[in-house]
Amino acid sequence: MNSHLSSQTTHTSDIPVISNPAEMIQTTTEVRDQETEILESRTTFKSSTSLSSIKYRHSHHHHDSDDSSADEDEQDDPNSNAVQFAENIYKEVRNGTYTCLVCTGEIDAYSKIWNCQFCSRVFDLDCIKDWAQRGSSTMADRSWRCPSCNNTHHTIPKQYTCWCGKLINPQANEFEPHSCGQTCNHPLNTCVHGCSFACHPGPHVKKCTAVGPVMPCNCGEETQQLPCIITPYKKGWSCSKECGDILPCGIHHCKKVCHTGLCGECEEQMEVKCYCGKHTEEIACHERVPRKSEQGDKTWIGAFQCHEQCGELLDCGNHKCELPCHPNSNSGHKLYHVDISVTGNVMKERVHHVMPLWTKNVSVISQNIQLPVV
Repeated sequence: MNSHLSSQTTHTSDIPVISNPAEMIQTTTEVRDQETEILESRTTFKSSTSLSSIKYRHSHHHHDSDDSSADEDEQDDPNSNAVQFAENIYKEVRNGTYTCLVCTGEIDAYSKIWNCQFCSRVFDLDCIKDWAQRGSSTMADRSWRCPSCNNTHHTIPKQYTCWCGKLINPQANEFEPHSCGQTCNHPLNTCVHGCSFACHPGPHVKKCTAVGPVMPCNCGEETQQLPCIITPYKKGWSCSKECGDILPCGIHHCKKVCHTGLCGECEEQMEVKCYCGKHTEEIACHERVPRKSEQGDKTWIGAFQCHEQCGELLDCGNHKCELPCHPNSNSGHKLYHVDISVTGNVMKERVHHVMPLWTKNVSVISQNIQLPVV
């Protein structure tokens, strides 16, 4: 009895005796502050857990780090979220804690599963098959909706396949459940390659990690091979060297920096003579229309037509050429023919000067000649 009393006395002696009311108020305030901190920490934990559940659409997944560090990781490695997503599913399936939303049963490495191509949620094959059949029976187009993301499907699941769909009824794999181990190779929207991950659940590669093809430069002088994500498939690339291709004139070379398409007309300036040889001008190479001209012992290549008349004596010996500048020949002016008509005592002479082909004009000179009366 005494020992019991002494134990009670000892117990009560451990309780601090507060004689000062101010100390009591201070102690009460400290306790309330501690309770507030505990409640805040619990609220923060629940909030972070909810965010991770929304982000990955899986009720069993929790983040070990905050959202800011996850964003930093994504900037450093754009594929980090996809890798983490797949690892979370693998972990839950290995542990047998992944839940089928239809039957609420657990899915493990030995289950036959089907996963939604939109939200990547995993279901027991028999459960989702029954769900799809019941859902499609009420729709005119025989479609049904995913229990997780509510996206529309038009095919009822029938076969158990690996994540990438290459292998039917894959063997049980406790390390990477339901994976065939082959390269996923799902077509990517950003390049010519496929997903480089091994057969996996969840989203595919966000940025291609493959090496692009060997690409020649715009002028074809050099080649280079770059990582796929920076390979200029649409624009091509320039080696910054002078093109150097022969231009249509057959004389000059293209001086443009490595470029796509045709080199275009030659803009090189050249000093050339006109056809009649009276004038010299500097014109663009592509504006030349070269023609050979002769005058006695002189021979030259005329390249343009000046605005002066020829003025040379025609073969008839009576008239002068009134054509604008044209190529000359020592064999005489034969670019004409004469029509003669006689009315009474008047002979009408019409001299047709046929212009060269590049002018496409005809000049007619008419004159009346009074004939003597017989």
